[in-house]
Amino acid sequence: MSNTRKESIRTAAAAAAKRATDIAAKAEADNRDMNADELADYGHAMTEAKDGLARLRQLDKDDDVTEQMRKLSNDLFGPGDGGSHSGAKRLALTGAGRKESARAIAGKMMTGDGFGRKALTDSGSIVTPVPIQGDVASMGRVPASLLEVLPVLQHESPTFKFLRQTRRENNAAIVAPGAVKPTSLYTVEGAPGELRVFAHLSDPVDKYLLQDVASLERFIADEMLAGLNAAVEAEVLNGDGTAGHLRGILATSGIQLQAAAADDVTTVRAGITKLEAAGHDASVIVLSPAGWADIETARNTSGAFDLAGPVDRAARKLWGVQVVLSTTVPANTGLVFDASALAVDTDLAGIETKWSDAGELFDRNQVKARVEGRFSVSVFQPSGVVEFTLPMLTP
Repeated sequence: MSNTRKESIRTAAAAAAKRATDIAAKAEADNRDMNADELADYGHAMTEAKDGLARLRQLDKDDDVTEQMRKLSNDLFGPGDGGSHSGAKRLALTGAGRKESARAIAGKMMTGDGFGRKALTDSGSIVTPVPIQGDVASMGRVPASLLEVLPVLQHESPTFKFLRQTRRENNAAIVAPGAVKPTSLYTVEGAPGELRVFAHLSDPVDKYLLQDVASLERFIADEMLAGLNAAVEAEVLNGDGTAGHLRGILATSGIQLQAAAADDVTTVRAGITKLEAAGHDASVIVLSPAGWADIETARNTSGAFDLAGPVDRAARKLWGVQVVLSTTVPANTGLVFDASALAVDTDLAGIETKWSDAGELFDRNQVKARVEGRFSVSVFQPSGVVEFTLPMLTP
């Protein structure tokens, strides 16, 4: 229910209650009982106020049920938007999102001395929300990380289930009267998901180096949060599913494979074609920095660079599809995927930051920090992912 409608009902109920109160107050001020007209008006006003209150309570209950159903649907089946992720939320562990999180963390790690001066507290623990931003495509900038382009789902429990499609065969057709209707095969299975803890410690840092807020913010943003982002991205892509690892995108059974073609650009186009043939849209291409450089510097038969053809250097696009660079993908490997086919999972608890100067750290006036959060990855439609081999970088 929209807040505007609720506010309208609340305002009307409050106005009715005030009318009833004013009628009763006037009679009391005159030291008399309410007359027949006043009693009727009082009764109407009280009934209107009570009806408004009852409607508000029911609307709140309806909203609670809707929210519970949304959360249950997300936990069981992944995104509840029918596969469309326009306007979806993304992790923001890079760029401005990371800096804003670092600023919030640093602000809570500092304490004042009453004279306007700030200092790092001896030890403590804080939890900040997982940094999330709107769709990066709508923000008009080149994404800096794979995690920026994957939809993010938040779960109340560290274990959850989602639906994974294992077969997609559309047999819809014109059917004559009385004839048997064809059956389309959209086979799905329940897949278990589990959030894993990603954490790391800093080495001891001299406390005075972190005494000013700017230094502390840079330390948290550039080291602790950046390291967390790198670890999550590596597992989302390459986790092999063994103990202590996620089952990453490249290790998911059922993703499509595209062998090396004549050149890198043609290979990527073949991967996009394979994705489109399976009924998916190409949203993102993931390449290593070496792979992208190879494509950018490729020359045609005249000796000129291939730029201004399918390669858009300024927007970092290839065949009109956004390219994201990742140092965790092998140099001769890339992938193209439909963003609605997969998502990054996290919890509602947020990112925990702890710091301490216990033990020998106290003697040396040093502190150590620990940053951790829980993440996973869900591939709903493996056919919406194509892994390809770049021929120009293949040994």
